[in-house]
Amino acid sequence: MIIQRKTSVIACIVGAIFGLLIFIGGLASLYKISSLVNKSVKVYGEVVASKIIPSGKGYETMSTVSFSDENGNGVQFQDHMSSHAPSIGDKVNVFYEPQNPSNAQIDDGIYMWVGGIMMTLIGAMLMIASWWGIKPKAVGNLSI
Repeated sequence: MIIQRKTSVIACIVGAIFGLLIFIGGLASLYKISSLVNKSVKVYGEVVASKIIPSGKGYETMSTVSFSDENGNGVQFQDHMSSHAPSIGDKVNVFYEPQNPSNAQIDDGIYMWVGGIMMTLIGAMLMIASWWGIKPKAVGNLSI
């Protein structure tokens, strides 16, 4: 019985650590996107090429987007999208950093936040579930 409890506690601690790492990864992803959005310029770009590539979750579309920065210089970048990928010739909103225009991303609305939100929620749920596994069980009525 004691060995099972120790094993359970160790499993819960490992789960909490993984949950914390996933949670931190989700926050880092959200911070990166938020940082880009807050210090970037938003312009229209055009999809000039598109390539379907295999990925761990099926297929992704790598779109090459061209836009002009605020100085009129032409810039191209590639962006991966797993769903609702734009077609060649489509106009898209682009976020880019004025100091480094090649650091750009297609503004795909809520979808650019979903990964970070999901990671943060899954990490939090894993930590909470692990905590429920570690906390001492109620012993019953201890009144004397």
